[in-house]
Amino acid sequence: GPLLREDFERLRADLIRSQQVLQKGQTDLRTEFQQGDARTAQTLTEVQRSVARLQSRVDELARDTGQIQGRLDELRKRVDLLSLQLDVTGAPAGGPSAPGKAPGARLSAGPGPPGGPGPASTGGGGGVSPLPPGTGAAPSSGGAMTPSAAGTASSGSGLTAGPGFSPPSSPSSGVAPLPAATPAPTPQSPTAAAMPGTDLYQIAYMDYTKGNYNLAIAGFREYLRLNPTAELGEKAQYWIGESHFSQGRLLQARGEKDRSLKEFEQAIQAFRQVYVDHPRGARVPAAAYKEALTLVEIGQPALAEARLQWLVDSYPSTEEAAKARDDLTRLKKP
Repeated sequence: GPLLREDFERLRADLIRSQQVLQKGQTDLRTEFQQGDARTAQTLTEVQRSVARLQSRVDELARDTGQIQGRLDELRKRVDLLSLQLDVTGAPAGGPSAPGKAPGARLSAGPGPPGGPGPASTGGGGGVSPLPPGTGAAPSSGGAMTPSAAGTASSGSGLTAGPGFSPPSSPSSGVAPLPAATPAPTPQSPTAAAMPGTDLYQIAYMDYTKGNYNLAIAGFREYLRLNPTAELGEKAQYWIGESHFSQGRLLQARGEKDRSLKEFEQAIQAFRQVYVDHPRGARVPAAAYKEALTLVEIGQPALAEARLQWLVDSYPSTEEAAKARDDLTRLKKP
């Protein structure tokens, strides 16, 4: 009847309104999505532009860094060349011994490398015999060392204590003894630049500055073989010690304890040979200081103290003696 028709019409009207509301909601939602996509696209575009600007800046900084690195390399080469020229012609007394490698990074009173010899004691054993400082008088002028005090090695001993030390009271092992040596005569002629093998010295020195220590050692030794009395002989012997020392530091950093210990022991031998062959040479204070530094590296602070004290007594006015005084103060602290 009429009531059913009215109910039907009412339901139909409600359905139409619901459909209209649904359509409007869909339209609004679609509009929101479109606006959101537009905003997202705009944001993405801005981000891409920012990334492009940053990439351009990074590339620019990389170019600048490359140019700066190139200039630094050029300057480093010039410094190496100047240092080499000074070394060949004779560097002023008290000047630096090598670029970036003074004969003395400061001594540390800490223990030696793990697995290496322990601190010096009064008993035997170990690679270096604990030796008390001697009572020899210091040189009267220029801190020169007497030949008789330089590098005496006892039969069967390991590393000897060098000038200013007494012979070891008991044999020890671990380092080949220094060969008996007499001071080399002062060269008369020709000059260092004219001596055969000077190019070999320069190549060996450049190998040292580049960290090619084994090549440097071989080159310096060959130079000494060809020119046993050359003016550069003292410096070549000193750089052999520096090369062994630097090689020991590298091996120590890699955890190669045994190999680093051998390099340090060879460095000590090489430094002592400087004042065996050149007791009045300009490199003697630097060699003595680096010997003390190396003794600390292998865990022999007592021997290092004795060497430093000898350096202070024998060469009181040198730069190395000033460093030695500071190091003695640190080593003697409890």
